[in-house]
Amino acid sequence: MRHRCMEEKQLENSSILQGILVCPSCNGSLSIGNSDITCNRCGKAYSIENGIYKMVTNEDLNDFEREQELLFDKIYDGYDKYLYS
Repeated sequence: MRHRCMEEKQLENSSILQGILVCPSCNGSLSIGNSDITCNRCGKAYSIENGIYKMVTNEDLNDFEREQELLFDKIYDGYDKYLYS
C-alpha cells in the first residue's frame, strides 16, 4: 500500500513539474517518462537517475565543467555504496 502511495506522489510531482520545466536548449515543453525527459520541440532527451532530473548533458558542459565532473567522479567513486547500504 505504501509503495502505491509513493508511485501516486511521483506521478503527481511529474505532472506539476511538466507544467513548470522547459527544455534548457530550446525552451520547449517536456514529456516526462519513467526514466527520461524528452523535449517536444527539439527532441533532446535528458535522463532521470534515482529520481533526479538531469537536465544537463555532457555536450552542454564546457571543458572546465567536464574536468570537474571527472574529478568528482574519481574522488567519490565509492560514494554510491553508502547511499544504498
